[in-house]
Amino acid sequence: SIEEDIDTWVFYPNPAKNQLTIKGVSNGITDLILLDSLGKQLKKITLKISGDFQKKIDLSYLPDGVYMLKVITNTEEILKKVVKI
Repeated sequence: SIEEDIDTWVFYPNPAKNQLTIKGVSNGITDLILLDSLGKQLKKITLKISGDFQKKIDLSYLPDGVYMLKVITNTEEILKKVVKI
């Protein structure tokens, strides 16, 4: 799988089967929000991060399809399409 680097954030593997790894750099409160294709919030994880960071998100309970993952930090907001297979 190809790692796609958006600013300081990397999401892989994409497409994902059961688990998605998010890598990034943030300082302070960071929200990871999983949305369905209609924009409905499915999961929200709030973390206090200082520097480099890696988090695995379980997708195994979701049906296959297209989802969006939103990362909100105190300096940026990233929206990334994630495909579950």
